[in-house]
Amino acid sequence: MDLGLKGKTAIVTGASMGLGLAAAKELAREGCNVTICARGEETLLRARDEVLARSEGADCHAVRADMSVTGDVARVVSETAGRFGGVDILVNNAGVSITKDFLDVGRGDWDAILGTILFGASEASRLSIPYMQKKQWGRIVNIGSVSAKQPRQRRVLANAAKAALLSFTKTLATEFVSEGILVNAAVPGRFDTHWRERIAQLASEQGRSEEDVHAEVVKDIKMGRLGQPEEFAAMVVFLASERASFISGAAFAVDGGELMSI
Repeated sequence: MDLGLKGKTAIVTGASMGLGLAAAKELAREGCNVTICARGEETLLRARDEVLARSEGADCHAVRADMSVTGDVARVVSETAGRFGGVDILVNNAGVSITKDFLDVGRGDWDAILGTILFGASEASRLSIPYMQKKQWGRIVNIGSVSAKQPRQRRVLANAAKAALLSFTKTLATEFVSEGILVNAAVPGRFDTHWRERIAQLASEQGRSEEDVHAEVVKDIKMGRLGQPEEFAAMVVFLASERASFISGAAFAVDGGELMSI
């Protein structure tokens, strides 16, 4: 299937590892030029090399940036437009992971998580959309979380921020659909990325084996396993493609059957 992505330009935020890196690799494999950004320079440069190794004649540009900082977001977009001539696709994946009991949550925690997840996505979208308007074609894919629809304990920050991101997705989709700019969300469940580290951490904290914790983590996943990053990336790339031409304002769960809502 030709996804119509060859020669397009994409920005993937938070793409030095995990789901963001997987999405960047798959976009490059479809012939899409990609800018990746993250805060850690060493991991970001390694990620760039991995993306280039998967690319089908496409280029990859790496920009060290903190998506909660206005100037950094502007630099990511301006460098992308300067190098590739515009922005066709934006994947808002950057996030912050904070797990706390509610009574331990402070203002700084809210600033950190909302600044990255919500403000970062909003500012990157605001700066990218004018390039999409020039072509009357664009795709924005916001990376949500199952916890936005099925909240997890001790995750009040991410639960609220990701729920807000889904509302942002719907609002943006309504405003720009008439200009050929389609905005959707891909909603991941539990993947074999940071969840491996999380399982090890929980095992250590609780004095249990990693095998026992892993079994507990996957018990609510109907497929009985953690997802692979490439399985999530496939949804992101489809939503970014020409083939998703009649989809806007939707949120698609990629979770192995974990989400129980309809």
